[in-house]
Amino acid sequence: MNARYVNPQGLKTQSYYTHGIVREGTPVFLTGQVACDADGQLVGAGDIDAQMAQI
Repeated sequence: MNARYVNPQGLKTQSYYTHGIVREGTPVFLTGQVACDADGQLVGAGDIDAQMAQI
């Protein structure tokens, strides 16, 4: 089964980590997401709505 690795634009990427892996016919579970921008800086400090929008 082919897998698609998902790393949305605007989120920090790491060589050892991918934000999501999608395969046809399998559920998608997201874990470990934090409200950081591409530079690793917290987005929306003290603002849960802004943090959720980033995630």
